[in-house]
Amino acid sequence: MEAYKAAHGEAQYLQARSGGQYTRPGGMFYGGAAPTETRQMLEHIVAVSNVAPRDEVIIIDYHTGLGRYGYGELQCEQPSGLDGYDRAVKIFGPSVTSPEVGNSTSVIIPGSVDAFWERTLGDRHTYVALEFGTYPSGTALRDDHRLFMYRPQAAHADLGRRIRRATKQHFYPQFADWTKMVLWRSHQVHRQAIEALTAQQ
Repeated sequence: MEAYKAAHGEAQYLQARSGGQYTRPGGMFYGGAAPTETRQMLEHIVAVSNVAPRDEVIIIDYHTGLGRYGYGELQCEQPSGLDGYDRAVKIFGPSVTSPEVGNSTSVIIPGSVDAFWERTLGDRHTYVALEFGTYPSGTALRDDHRLFMYRPQAAHADLGRRIRRATKQHFYPQFADWTKMVLWRSHQVHRQAIEALTAQQ
């Protein structure tokens, strides 16, 4: 991986590592060959809640692990394009980022959940991923993947418990300051979304 990074640069390395892939089922960030249970559940919720005919829908999708510790970056994704980015900026202000614009800590991710919302609602939706930073990228995710891919029988043994604990701590820091930062930013973003929706009434 270090040789690839040296040959191709940090940006291309991050895209290759995190951008998803559909050719290696045993590899990291494999996109799958059929809809996942999570996607099917999302489609079911949207159908029974009758979301499709709504005039305006704002989606806030929570993530952790990328960016500065405790900071909640509002990221747009590629399926909504620059129009989706502009809609998000109108609601949440200039802190919104996008890999297409070049100001996001995320890379372009094909097959993201925003693609579902774009197909379902088009320009009647505004999608943002609220990504809370934790720690610098380490081996936690790779170790967790290796455990369940190559040694699933060890998941509940000492080794597996250590790896799973390290993964949880990487993506969910067990410190009050991090939790308070998440809560404060969440309240801010939720308020902005509610104000945007009520302004339309």
